[in-house]
Amino acid sequence: KIRVEGLLFDNKILLVIKLIIDYYLLVFMKKEEMNQAFSKLNQRLKTPTRIIVGGGAAMVTAYGIPISTQDVDGVPDKSSMALAEFKTEVRAVGRELAISQDWLNDYFSIFLFVLPSDYGKRLVQIFKGKHLEVCALGKEDLILMIGAMTVLSFDKRLMAAQPRRLVAVVGDREDIQNH
Repeated sequence: KIRVEGLLFDNKILLVIKLIIDYYLLVFMKKEEMNQAFSKLNQRLKTPTRIIVGGGAAMVTAYGIPISTQDVDGVPDKSSMALAEFKTEVRAVGRELAISQDWLNDYFSIFLFVLPSDYGKRLVQIFKGKHLEVCALGKEDLILMIGAMTVLSFDKRLMAAQPRRLVAVVGDREDIQNH
């Protein structure tokens, strides 16, 4: 429990406050902030590491698509560093820059199975430092990845809604709109 100006907070309330703060900090992550975080991470790493980035961060940094993104979906691809040690450095960068400690996360790694075996030929370098290289997925591969993420997101919403019945609609757009 923590006391702040006469108020007593328990750990659950502090966790909720932290999650709310993290959410609002992440919503406004822009290309410049991502590059600053990559630069700080580069300074902290001692071994060469390559990260592959997908999702919104790849769209913003590699292709200049003006969208909002909450975080950087990225996975270490080439590194001799243990994953736990890598994540410790990522969290340290988050603390140092006063952004979410989960600013770089491997959430999208569950979708890597959709990528063709030659995706590495289409990677686009978005950051290069002494110890860190960051590459975005190629456009074609990014489309596959986002498609897989969208399908999973739709499936989760559908399961949460627990529909009583599903109706399959077949026809062209005009037929469907007229029914």
